Amino acid sequence: MFKFNFDIEDIDEEAALVNESTETSIPSTSEVAQNPFKELSLQHLIDSLPTQLSCSPLTISSQEPGKTIHLARRDLFDARFQLISDGTGAPEGDEKQNSEPKSALAFLETPSDLVPGVYEGGLKTWECSLDLAEYLDGLKQKHGFSVLGKRVLEIGCGTAVPSMYLLNQAFSSPIQEKDTVFHLQDYNDSALELVTFPNMILTWYMSPASESFRSTSSNINTDSEALNFPPADPSSPAEIPITPALKTAFEISLRDYRINLRFFSGSWSTFDFNTTGGEYNVVLASETIYSVESLPSLLDLLFNACREESPKASESLDEATSRLALSASYLCLVAAKVFYFGVGGGTTEFVQAVEARQKTASVKTVWEKDTGVTRKIMQLQWS
Repeated sequence: MFKFNFDIEDIDEEAALVNESTETSIPSTSEVAQNPFKELSLQHLIDSLPTQLSCSPLTISSQEPGKTIHLARRDLFDARFQLISDGTGAPEGDEKQNSEPKSALAFLETPSDLVPGVYEGGLKTWECSLDLAEYLDGLKQKHGFSVLGKRVLEIGCGTAVPSMYLLNQAFSSPIQEKDTVFHLQDYNDSALELVTFPNMILTWYMSPASESFRSTSSNINTDSEALNFPPADPSSPAEIPITPALKTAFEISLRDYRINLRFFSGSWSTFDFNTTGGEYNVVLASETIYSVESLPSLLDLLFNACREESPKASESLDEATSRLALSASYLCLVAAKVFYFGVGGGTTEFVQAVEARQKTASVKTVWEKDTGVTRKIMQLQWS
């Protein structure tokens, strides 16, 4: 077990970043079993929601003058309470899967941030995920970058902050003629159930897409109590009642806005592209390179996920400019710290592994912050 000491603690418990530290213990190097690939259906995730979600704002810097981006993220204490109260997670009769919620709760209550092959830290929000969302906003401001009508994969998503940012853009844009696909992958089922999917619900609720629902549901009287739906203000803490009507409205918005959400768990080496539909236009990963041992499977996934596309004859000037600015027909971004103390992983090892896998590949640093332990965003191109 080891602790990164770089997580953003639950906002209601501590608003600032945890002080960066070199104190860690080395994880076990023994071989661990690979978690099989599995899709968690949208219906399963909807059914796993509690009766209420408590959320607090995440603040992301914007390169647009005078603008600050706020995203509503589920509170960690709220996820912890759900774990305690109903043991979210697994189908009955699956001994291995039924143990996962207990494992997640155990690691939330101890100093460990992860145990390789058991719990990969997906319930907490990590700094580099905010960096990645900030960088994506910069691409939007400078180059008109958009994922509308494209296929997006976030690897090791956890709280899925970059996908929250992109999904908010999709729910705030005119309805498209082509589907926008978001695929979110994490090692643990519990991360997808407890934070990833709830954050997608919160993102929708705080967007213009939920306006019709909110305008007709501001105060609903049930047999037991009045349900008060708060305004869509991601800059303020809130408690959102999760009702059957809200769930239905969310599904209707997905259909109306042509947004396809799918969720996958399991080890990177087991990711099944036949099930997911092939390559992607945008591939994102943050805080995924901490383990040198897992780099080969991560690189295989990144390589197979990147979609090569030829320029279209009908491509507009803006589209061509954006494509050239991004320097590839796909966009593959990996956000990470330069070094993960006590583990051995970091950006140097990642670059070396990429070059060893394919000599024609390149890794370009497109964003860097050298306060404390240096953090980078790297753009990966395979040829």
